[in-house]
Amino acid sequence: MLVLALGLCVIAACVWLGAGATAGGSVRLAGAWASGQFRLFAYVAIGSLAALAVLAGWLIRVTRKARTARGRALGGQEGTAIIEFAMVLPIALAIVLMMIQASLLMGGFLCVNYASYCAARAAVVFVPDVMSDEPTNVLADYFDPDVSEKLARIRQAAVWAVMPVSDGGYDEWSDYGDVLAEGLEELYSRAGEEAPGWVRGYLGHKLAYAERNTDVELSPPADGLQYAAHEDLHVVTRHNLYLSVPYASRVLAALDAEEAVEFGEGRYALRVEIPCTLRNEGLRDTIDLYPDIEEIEPHW
Repeated sequence: MLVLALGLCVIAACVWLGAGATAGGSVRLAGAWASGQFRLFAYVAIGSLAALAVLAGWLIRVTRKARTARGRALGGQEGTAIIEFAMVLPIALAIVLMMIQASLLMGGFLCVNYASYCAARAAVVFVPDVMSDEPTNVLADYFDPDVSEKLARIRQAAVWAVMPVSDGGYDEWSDYGDVLAEGLEELYSRAGEEAPGWVRGYLGHKLAYAERNTDVELSPPADGLQYAAHEDLHVVTRHNLYLSVPYASRVLAALDAEEAVEFGEGRYALRVEIPCTLRNEGLRDTIDLYPDIEEIEPHW
């Protein structure tokens, strides 16, 4: 029972840490459970927990057997119990690693779910806006953020949302990494504290990983030209969830081979695709603070 309780705590903690960005109740486990990929992660975590409980019970039995043998001075039985314990211990360690990795994937899945919501919410705000050569409710491109400034901002909303579950050991450093680190260092400095090491050591790498491994696609308008006011905006967010636990990452990548991505020797990720739909606000709701005086008609 103790092993089951501890295992459930580990799974809950991993999900909570991985989905730390899911604030405001916009992402729920019930909705994620509809995905077969999320169910796979859950089944692996729960199955690993059950196997670990069985092994723990067996190890307790072996330990008691060894103590009994020691009390009776039967060296042969004691040695056999120790050998059995040594043989089972690596298996138990592998099961623990599998449980942790699957639990982290559950939390990461929820985080990508939230990132898709963030992208859709950004689309609701930016699509009706006017940016450079993109008028109200029109995008220059629906797939390439380098062409469409609106799509670039929508994608950036998803990137920031998945940064907490990105790879802190990524080889690249984001162009905005120094700006982010300096801002946090100044924040800590104003509070009279020294910034922790992860500010300079990990954040830039995490942001770079999120930027390189996150894509957002916005479905074109129904008429092919311009989104209508209050038209549904369909956003699809794709992210490669990094598998951070040694050994277990290879097994999980094999279990979900269709979505597995290998981006280095022994380094794997799983592709997650989450859709989200919100209704377009439709209007650019702004007030000109300094209107042309000549255009104002007197009321007398």
